Amino acid sequence: MTAATIDVTRQAEQIVIGTAMTTPAHADEMLGLVAVDQLGTPAHRAIWRAVAGLRQRGEPTDPAAVAAALLAAEELHKAGGAAYLHTCMEAVPVTAQGPHYAGLVTEAAHQRGTQLAAEVTRRAGETADPIARRALLDQARAALDALEARSPGQQPSHLDRLRAALLDSAGLDTIPDPEPLIGEDVLFRDSLVWVVGKPGHGKSFVVLDMAAAVGTGEPWQTYPVRQGPVVFLVAEGARGTKKRVRAWETAMGRPMENVYFLPLPVQSTNRAEWDALVELCREIGAVMVVIDTQARVTVGVEENSNTEMGHFVDQAEKLRAASAACVVIVHHIGRNGETGRGATVLDGALSTIIKVSKDEHRVKLECTKNKDDAEWDDILLRAVPTGEGRDRSIVLMPDTAEHAGEIGHEVTSAAMRTARAWWETHADMWVGKTDLVDVIAPKSTFHRHNTELRKAGLVEVDTKGKFPRYRLTGPPVGAS
Repeated sequence: MTAATIDVTRQAEQIVIGTAMTTPAHADEMLGLVAVDQLGTPAHRAIWRAVAGLRQRGEPTDPAAVAAALLAAEELHKAGGAAYLHTCMEAVPVTAQGPHYAGLVTEAAHQRGTQLAAEVTRRAGETADPIARRALLDQARAALDALEARSPGQQPSHLDRLRAALLDSAGLDTIPDPEPLIGEDVLFRDSLVWVVGKPGHGKSFVVLDMAAAVGTGEPWQTYPVRQGPVVFLVAEGARGTKKRVRAWETAMGRPMENVYFLPLPVQSTNRAEWDALVELCREIGAVMVVIDTQARVTVGVEENSNTEMGHFVDQAEKLRAASAACVVIVHHIGRNGETGRGATVLDGALSTIIKVSKDEHRVKLECTKNKDDAEWDDILLRAVPTGEGRDRSIVLMPDTAEHAGEIGHEVTSAAMRTARAWWETHADMWVGKTDLVDVIAPKSTFHRHNTELRKAGLVEVDTKGKFPRYRLTGPPVGAS
């Protein structure tokens, strides 16, 4: 925008604010025409928040009332003081012209949003890091979506949106490869994950254990993690979560750092609340967002309706796009005992589905869908009781070699054939997964056989680098 345009826009905003302070009726009209983030300066946005708050409480919006509200919010200085409110009042030529100036404000906001989207798209094209590029492109699309929602008469054409999204063959390289978050294929960033199971079978314990590992950088049950901030939405059972966190900290001998708990059932149907949650996750830069549970953030939603649950998927996608996070949704299992309860639309939208089941002290994680890689073999954990009395809880531990006889860690003949092919190709050298998959076995077969060999002590793993490396501990039986 030019300096002259900025001055005209600022004056139009003053007139809108001044009009709103004449009578409550004018305030309601102006609030319906102009959103707070469409105002161009922090001072005007602070005043507009105060006006909106007063009207929500049914209170008048005269300058004295607005000044008092700003003072209570400790934002009077940000708004330029009480004298600036009278400046806005004096700027109003005729209150009946308020809607005209509201139109000028929204038009200016549209121009700023369009320029922002164009600038962010340009920066994305100059960014080498694929994750950062994806985040910038999501930001640009979010800016365009905001324009579409708030300015129906001035939104970019469908052709403009399609043209901006169009990719040639070289452009496909701007789409990042899946970035592992836990292990090589257990959880990925920029994905939607469903963790389902029966009540009392350990779903919340599992996701808390994962969140703790990602936040602190500790390996999750021997699997390496990519450390980063975690937002954990505790929509139910906040007191129980506190006990579980303390149990984990005691067992690990360290605080559960970098995990931020939000003990509120933020409703996906409340657009303002959910948008605030999305913005919070963006500010924190969350690499993982946990929703525990789906039922508690979709109160009043018909979970068997594909249409209504489709809206929930859209809300979950906003969380994912905010910071390219792995969004983990905890949900109860359906009557079939195989997948989550409710509409099938979620099954198609999810990247990964993990079924959790418990048998006495053993907790089993079964991957029933993994869009970005092969479905991994079952992960078996032990629920170890900790604490006494009111502090009693459990922590999860891997099933170690001492339990091998119980869970059958014998090596199949097929896995031994893979081990012999591995030895013939690489001997005891450290190698990455890309050196092994499709070289000695297809991806799904290699993963299964590698798990067998590791459990039997025939393969060791080095997790110090960005990606794990593997090597055989010695020549397998029958190797030449």
